[in-house]
Amino acid sequence: MAKKLLKMNLNPHPILWVMSFLTDRPQWVRYKGHCSTTKTNSPQGSVVSPVLFTLYTNDCQSNCPEITFIKYSDDTVIVDSSNSDDKLQSAVSQFQQCCEVNFLDLNVEKTKEIIIDFRREPSPLRPLTIGAKTVERVEDPLLRDPGVVVSLRNAKMARLLPPTGTDVFRRFTPESLAEIERRMEENKLKDTEGEAREPRAPNNDLEAGKSLPMIYGDPPPEMLNDPLEDLDPFYKSQKVRGFLRDLTLVQNCIILRHSVASASVK
Repeated sequence: MAKKLLKMNLNPHPILWVMSFLTDRPQWVRYKGHCSTTKTNSPQGSVVSPVLFTLYTNDCQSNCPEITFIKYSDDTVIVDSSNSDDKLQSAVSQFQQCCEVNFLDLNVEKTKEIIIDFRREPSPLRPLTIGAKTVERVEDPLLRDPGVVVSLRNAKMARLLPPTGTDVFRRFTPESLAEIERRMEENKLKDTEGEAREPRAPNNDLEAGKSLPMIYGDPPPEMLNDPLEDLDPFYKSQKVRGFLRDLTLVQNCIILRHSVASASVK
């Protein structure tokens, strides 16, 4: 623990305090004359323990830009948008190795895999393995409940949630351009008043030239190659419109993006 804190360039004084907190601190539970076995690690239930655990596992990060490790205390979620069996398995193996190096036990029985894919014909995915054990694959009905999705979107978690079916695909119309111009004026006002606006950068998963992420499902065939409202919230206040070019041979779509002027909208 001390070595990790030193790598973070933390002041030596709080490091000494932390080590004193973790060293020779026996604890046990007494109930009606009976005592539990003695423990000498971080006190259970203390406020500082989750913070120390977060710092202890801070260096366990994904090596793949399309895969993210989301950690909260001793719970971890691995979010994969790569659509690659090999990349996901490699990330899980990396996380397993990280646990071993840090003397942490990874409970495979409590580890679950959830696949969110709204395509009509999802591609088959290989089972995940941790060591010699296969990770159980489950479905979470809450992620398909529109009420739950709306509530979480209102909590500014939209980027972690699947879009609500094919309703996410909308044709680019004069009304779309008018809405963009309205947002542009709002952003000018925010910039004048020094108010922060989001998002500040494009979504890497929705870059032009990339395949449409499978989480969006299959777009309606009649909308392919037609001007659409951009899927990336970053472009909701910029005069651009998106296209989805059909690539039947690979059963996927490619994202295209073009600037738009008033005269080009019909």
